[in-house]
Amino acid sequence: SNPELIRFVVARVSEILRAEPDANAISIAQNDCGNYCRCVKCEACTQAEGSAAGPNIRFANAVAEEVEKEFPNVLITTFAYQWSRHPPKHIRPRHNVMVVLCSFECSFARSFVTSDHANTQAFRGDLKAWGAVCNNLRIYDYCTNFRNFLYPFPNLYSMGPNYRLFRDSGVRWLGSQGGGSHSEFAALKAYLQSRLMWNPDQKVDPLIDRFLKGYYGA
Repeated sequence: SNPELIRFVVARVSEILRAEPDANAISIAQNDCGNYCRCVKCEACTQAEGSAAGPNIRFANAVAEEVEKEFPNVLITTFAYQWSRHPPKHIRPRHNVMVVLCSFECSFARSFVTSDHANTQAFRGDLKAWGAVCNNLRIYDYCTNFRNFLYPFPNLYSMGPNYRLFRDSGVRWLGSQGGGSHSEFAALKAYLQSRLMWNPDQKVDPLIDRFLKGYYGA
């Protein structure tokens, strides 16, 4: 809610985009923590919107409105993550704002479509709500166990249904964060992700069989 911050960010974003003429998106997103601004103006917006995403989207909109004047084809991206995951009641993302919805709290053992896990059910509601108000919706998904990369993370059979749910909910982009080459079945999961992102309607078992034969051999 600080107008000086808006002017500063607009100037910095414009400087970055001038140096990167091929860029078509730039992230203006919250920190990876549980803290958000509770100053009088921001808190009033949070209360009115029923979500701390209110000040975030208002801020992204203000930056996007100014940046569009020089860079009409660039998207300003911002997170819907942790405390900002629930969409605001009234404020809507501008046409050049991308909302990146994070599935961080979900259970991945079962598909998001059928899971009765409380966090997954809440995410499903937020996905539907954001899909109704945002034309540029992206999912930040996960495919590894961040407590220990070698621990099992049984999501081989939930990827396909989840990706179909994202597509059918109006999601236009999907990114998935793994644990690098040293995590549990990293190569197999990277293969499944790339195939299912291309076509989420494929059956998983034939893809797994094809990968195992090609990667490990007899």
